Amino acid sequence: MVQDEPQRNDIIETIESINFIVDRDEEYIFNNASIRYVKSMFGSGFKITQAS
Repeated sequence: MVQDEPQRNDIIETIESINFIVDRDEEYIFNNASIRYVKSMFGSGFKITQAS
């Protein structure tokens, strides 16, 4: 028995979210976190902030 195996829907939602964020240089807010794709002189990447 495999524990903590991602479900198909979880994987699809993750992929769609990441692609959507990369395409649009904006911030996206989910139920308990916001994800923003940021670019700076140090490079680019995702900034993930958990809502309090």
